[in-house]
Amino acid sequence: MRLESFRMALKKQVVQGQITEDTATTYLGCIKRIHERALDDISAEKIKYILVDIAKSKTELIKYVSAIRKYEQEVMKRDKALLFGEPESELFSLFSCKSNKRNNHFKHSSVTITRKINALRNEKLKYALRLQLRSGLRVKEISQLKKDQLLFGEENEMKVVVKQGKGRKDRIVEVLEDQYLRERLSDYVVNHESEEPLFYSRSYIKKKAAEIDIKTHDLRRINAQERLKKALDEGKSLAEAKDIVKEQLGHENIKTTDIYLSYRFKKK
Repeated sequence: MRLESFRMALKKQVVQGQITEDTATTYLGCIKRIHERALDDISAEKIKYILVDIAKSKTELIKYVSAIRKYEQEVMKRDKALLFGEPESELFSLFSCKSNKRNNHFKHSSVTITRKINALRNEKLKYALRLQLRSGLRVKEISQLKKDQLLFGEENEMKVVVKQGKGRKDRIVEVLEDQYLRERLSDYVVNHESEEPLFYSRSYIKKKAAEIDIKTHDLRRINAQERLKKALDEGKSLAEAKDIVKEQLGHENIKTTDIYLSYRFKKK
């Protein structure tokens, strides 16, 4: 595998703002580990079982698949060249059969995560994490939010104007109804006189969330699943509901959205 070519391609995307340095590091690390296992035998069948063997959770499996897709696009210039279009669902099914302790790696349900956020004494951090939970924004997007990006409508309506999100794309995100959050954020924004971001840096938010055993990306997954349910309850077809989730979370490909929607949290 052409590791140096991949590293340079990722570096270029970081400079262009298409991916973060953390994502580039993750992708390169995944491809390096696959290369160490596969050596010169880069067959779809071998790579499939390498992924299932080295991934410790479905979250890690998703990262490896994403890294492979990126390698195919940027180095091989061909989609579905390594896994030959192996559907992610088949990989997940194979992974699940590997252990009888299915889903044990998912430590918390969405309810547990919400309770952990609500128990925080740091109000500023609580608002940041709760807004990510109800909006589905990336933690980087949360860390860069300024007061003029929050729009408060009638009753409990609240929207976020995301500027220069992933891929340097703007979008307007409708925050799922949360009366408590809307009231607190409304007051918080009024009293926030600075033009600086409303919350903490991305690294700080992730660090503090980890201290209470929360992965910030899980908040996006929870939001995706709640948005899907809301859209279906409103009478949308499954395809229409998925498109809504895709647009609101800022995904380029519906397959990414499907992965978020297939994520399973441990039931309490």
